[in-house]
Amino acid sequence: MNSSDNGYICSLLDEITALLQDNVNNPLAVISITSHTIRRKFENDDEIIGWLDRIDASLQRVHATINDIKSYQTQKIVQHTAEVTEMSRHKEASAQLP
Repeated sequence: MNSSDNGYICSLLDEITALLQDNVNNPLAVISITSHTIRRKFENDDEIIGWLDRIDASLQRVHATINDIKSYQTQKIVQHTAEVTEMSRHKEASAQLP
């Protein structure tokens, strides 16, 4: 994979992450707040609390997936930067040879 491919991948990951943050995190926040409100209102109803526990666990899985994508994106950016830096060093070293 060449550096232009890496740049494209980093750009694509950035767009996907932004899309997920805007279009997934915001609705999940509303669901989470609503879940906590219902939990307080029905704290003595074990059946409802059980359903809310399932909702909250699902929310955590989605958040973890988004965080994994962000981590992968960060790794790719760091890797791309390291590759560009190494290429620059190699060019500099080659230019200094007689």
